[in-house]
Amino acid sequence: MTARQIIKEAQLLIGDPNVDFHDHDRMLFALNRATNRISTRSRSIHEQWHHPVKAGQYQYALPPEALYIRKAKYKSGTWCDLNRGFFNDVEARAAQPGGGPPRTFSLWQNARVEKFVGTVEAVDFDEQHNQRRVTFGLPNTEGAVLLGDLVFNLSVGHGEGVITAILGTDNPNRTTQIAYSPLSGGVRDRFEIGDQIRITSPHTSGHAMIIAPAPTRNDEAGEESIAVFVARRHRVITPTDINNDNDSLELDDEFNDTLIYEILHWARVQRMGLDTTAQLYRQLSNDEYLKAIPLVENRISQNLNSWESRFSRAGSTRRDVDVKDTTQNGFNNATIA
Repeated sequence: MTARQIIKEAQLLIGDPNVDFHDHDRMLFALNRATNRISTRSRSIHEQWHHPVKAGQYQYALPPEALYIRKAKYKSGTWCDLNRGFFNDVEARAAQPGGGPPRTFSLWQNARVEKFVGTVEAVDFDEQHNQRRVTFGLPNTEGAVLLGDLVFNLSVGHGEGVITAILGTDNPNRTTQIAYSPLSGGVRDRFEIGDQIRITSPHTSGHAMIIAPAPTRNDEAGEESIAVFVARRHRVITPTDINNDNDSLELDDEFNDTLIYEILHWARVQRMGLDTTAQLYRQLSNDEYLKAIPLVENRISQNLNSWESRFSRAGSTRRDVDVKDTTQNGFNNATIA
């Protein structure tokens, strides 16, 4: 079903045949509110997401509108399941150096897009332009590092600054030089050679995935060691999408009746507020949702099994379990395959 089709159907059902109030823009607003609510509640729209890893980086921004991770894998020779953990536990383990390949993951809110974690290779100060400059090992491909990105000095109390200029890229030596504002929140307001530098985007992008232990290697070009089966919200349908016939809905067909009543609810709210009729539409939407969700969840399970089978053919395994002795010396540690 398309957005255009369901808007026309809802306009007829709302009792506004001459479209005196419920015009196309208002109904499109109601549609987007409805698809957002249903997709957020059901977590029924999924995306197969892959991402390369960087040594020392344990936070990876998920695709926009991501809601929930159903399954995650890490490639360490073969594809291995990552075990879901509590955020505080995973974060504490992620900050510890070493520890082997990642074993656990958790979901984190308000992720900044990570761009680089590495070591400062050179520093200088341009008195003429009053610029602090730093050089690090990242060839700045288009869009990799931008003005306004945030820089952090992880070596001295997590000082934070902003990139004020991108001064040049030395591709043969795989380095980039930037100017940055004085760092705040750390022990000192500048970088020194050997400091660990992190660069992120300045905006939040929804959820992030954190993994522990942090990877100890970089993926080669074209390699993606993280694979995630992630649920996300329904995309926002725009007037341009409808004009271009690019307005197919992403919800399962079983949700069609739920969607109609949910659109009617939001359309009624726009005109009359949360009156009795608006509340009735919401109740009908809930009733239809409860009828549809078992069928949708069965399809989700089938899709997840299909996703899993791809990795089984590629040599997927489950993580080994480390059994640790509680004694101080730990002589009785064992690994159970």
